[in-house]
Amino acid sequence: MEIPNPLKTVVETGTAVLMVGAGASLAARDADGNAPPKTGELAKLLCDRFLSSGYETLPLTQAADYSISESSLFEVQDYIREIFLRDRRPELYPGFVAPR
Repeated sequence: MEIPNPLKTVVETGTAVLMVGAGASLAARDADGNAPPKTGELAKLLCDRFLSSGYETLPLTQAADYSISESSLFEVQDYIREIFLRDRRPELYPGFVAPR
């Protein structure tokens, strides 16, 4: 398979952006061997952080919307980023190469 020159260039310069599906994180583990949260777990984490009790069973989209309305989009995004980057190292993501 021939790789187009523009694609080669962005990969070689480290400016390519990898777009993957939700399953890409299934094999990821933190230093303690814990997997990232799945959809329902992430919804519960958002509810626990941003909402009062009684919302723990909301679907993720609704939990995210309510959390944003109770705080801000950026605060919720930062929290989700913190969850997914918590003690994660590139060597714990089989098949992925760390950016330069």
